[in-house]
Amino acid sequence: MGGENLMIQEQVATYLGVKSFQRNYPNLKRRVVKAEEMIYLREKYLVTESACILGLTAVNSSEILDIMYWDFREKYEEYFLFRRARQVKEIAAKQKAVLDAIKSETDKLEYRNKAISSAAAWNSAFNRSRKDQRRCCFDLQSFTIQYPQNRFAKTLPKEHTKPGSYPLAIIPGQYSDFYGKYTIKPKKRQEPEAGSNISRQLRVGSRPGSLYVSSGARNRKNIRR
Repeated sequence: MGGENLMIQEQVATYLGVKSFQRNYPNLKRRVVKAEEMIYLREKYLVTESACILGLTAVNSSEILDIMYWDFREKYEEYFLFRRARQVKEIAAKQKAVLDAIKSETDKLEYRNKAISSAAAWNSAFNRSRKDQRRCCFDLQSFTIQYPQNRFAKTLPKEHTKPGSYPLAIIPGQYSDFYGKYTIKPKKRQEPEAGSNISRQLRVGSRPGSLYVSSGARNRKNIRR
């Protein structure tokens, strides 16, 4: 309540067995418990609903302890025994929470190790089944049966995998690396063949030239017939 250690006067009077507590100790610092404070005490089950209806008064705990020490020594010792037992319970509860947290971390580590070992065992069994039982698989996209390749990679010679100067041609045949080298003899043998092919194409594809005949000559030819 307001950052101070306070007690409920009505509860103190009941505990000490004093009927007119306010009349016997009029010089104590008191104040009325606020409505929101009553709601908090009611929710924590520290006071009863009937006590809230009658009204509650807050007093300073240090002054109450002084009164208990001088006037109610047995109640004072009983109260401190209760306080000490309560502190021991609170410390034990805190230690238990810490131990539970440590245990939970240990359990998490153990669960993680179990999960890792379980995943490793499952992967090993799956790979073994792929090797022994599932020799191939059916591809639903292309309706083809896929077979695994040899586990040893097939390497090509370096000259086949070496990138060329022009790996990509924009126009077919432009800057192409795929060409053949010819010696002198194949060139000499190809030259006459190329010339004969060209002359053959000219003879086959050429049309006969048209002849010009004058009208007089055409008439004389007709008279002779």
